[in-house]
Amino acid sequence: MPLKHVFIGFADPVNPEGADIVMNVQKGDPDYGKIYAWIRANDPWMTGDNTHGLGHVADSFTGFMNGLTERENL
Repeated sequence: MPLKHVFIGFADPVNPEGADIVMNVQKGDPDYGKIYAWIRANDPWMTGDNTHGLGHVADSFTGFMNGLTERENL
C-alpha cells in the first residue's frame, strides 16, 4: 500500500489483478484528500513490480462519489 494512503475501494480494470482505490490521508500533504488508483503489487512501494505509481481519480472523496456510474455508462 502506498504510504500516506488508506484503502477505500476496488476497481476491476483491464488489468487482471485489478486496482485498489486509495485516498491520501496525510494532513498537510498537497495531495491530502485526493483519490488514486493503485495497481496491486506485493513488492515494497516503488520497487520491483510496484513501480507503476498512482493514477489520479478525483480531487476529493465527494468528487469520487459523484463520478461513480454503472459499468455500461463508461
